[in-house]
Amino acid sequence: MTLKNFRLYVKINDLNEEILLYSFSCPIHLNINQEEIEFIVNKWFSSLSLKMNSIDMIKNYHLEKQIREESTWCL
Repeated sequence: MTLKNFRLYVKINDLNEEILLYSFSCPIHLNINQEEIEFIVNKWFSSLSLKMNSIDMIKNYHLEKQIREESTWCL
């Protein structure tokens, strides 16, 4: 099954690397309304952004979206 993966990365002021804070996936299928999923995820990210912006130690953050094709194995 094809999945859309969402990953939220955060960079803390004193660290030189990004930290994966959240990661979740949803299936991509004809019976699933992808626009609604995008709307919900964007709404979640917007509300989270308000909180992230108020934390001084967070240098930056971003949400990555990837589509992953899962392989099928038959034994």
